[in-house]
Amino acid sequence: MDSQRGHIYESLQPYSVAQYTHEPNPQPEKSATYAYRPISETSLNRTKTWKQRHLSGWRVGVTLFSVAALLVLVANIGIAIYSVRQYGGTITADFKPVFTGNCDKTKNLNTWIHFTINVLSTILLSGSNFSMQVLTAPTRKQIDNAHAKRRWLDIGIPSIRNLRSMGHGRRTLWALILLTSAPLHLV
Repeated sequence: MDSQRGHIYESLQPYSVAQYTHEPNPQPEKSATYAYRPISETSLNRTKTWKQRHLSGWRVGVTLFSVAALLVLVANIGIAIYSVRQYGGTITADFKPVFTGNCDKTKNLNTWIHFTINVLSTILLSGSNFSMQVLTAPTRKQIDNAHAKRRWLDIGIPSIRNLRSMGHGRRTLWALILLTSAPLHLV
């Protein structure tokens, strides 16, 4: 027992930093049944399933928010068409009341309509914000290129500074999302 304890205590003795820096890196032992080899990035991509590659991370968020934006667009067009047909008039003029009746019922309907509008606009704003953050997030290649040019990029925060390192397509999409979400912020 004492000899085992002594062995444990010896392994727990503190070492100096100099001992760690001068020792060579230990190599894993090779066995007859398993050969160690470094895992490359391409071999990792081959082992991922379609679900892991396409239904994980930022792609899921962007896809969900795109579907939500499409549903809100379709709902808005449908409500506009219904209102014009139901209550007459045109889209550009002749505004007619959507509902006439009891004041309490009108107030309740007004509250629920505004609640729905606020929920939908919150979904659209959060989706556009998330998409803009994803578009400004630098890739590993962009970071390496910026470092080679002795420049830096912002990582982990929304950054307009990263726009100059992006391609024209990502910049254009970012500007379009900005232009389409600005009215939601203002109205």
